[in-house]
Amino acid sequence: MKDKAKRECLHIRRTLQELHDATEEPRGNVAEHLLHCRECAAFEAFLEDLPRNLRGTLQEATARLPAADYTRATARAPQRHSLRHSQRIALAAIAAGFLALAVPASLLTFSAVRERAAMQETVTIFVNDLFRSSFDEKAEYHKAVSSPSGEALDSLLNDLAAD
Repeated sequence: MKDKAKRECLHIRRTLQELHDATEEPRGNVAEHLLHCRECAAFEAFLEDLPRNLRGTLQEATARLPAADYTRATARAPQRHSLRHSQRIALAAIAAGFLALAVPASLLTFSAVRERAAMQETVTIFVNDLFRSSFDEKAEYHKAVSSPSGEALDSLLNDLAAD
């Protein structure tokens, strides 16, 4: 029997919360239940006092806060705006300066890279020609001097290893 009464009170309290949120008054079986149940009637009284209690609590909490000075805040706004505007101009000028320095530096870098590549190619060709001519001379010498045996090849390899 107690469980049924608890479930009924729980249902009535949920209904009271919904009615309070919708700013409606209890009717029908809810109003009749409130006449017989002191706990649900106390819950309804709590819900009715809730907005006043919250308003009082908020007023107490905000009473210690400093009052807003709107004239001072609005007077500073243009100054802050001009400061931000000058900061934007300074940032754009710095970016333009870096860009002005970066373009010639990149052009110099690209030309240096091209010069280095050309120099590497020239040195590579020179070294290849140098070793090729040395190898060709030794091969010709060994062809002329050596016999058709494997000794000529061994001698050539020894000469190349010695260089």
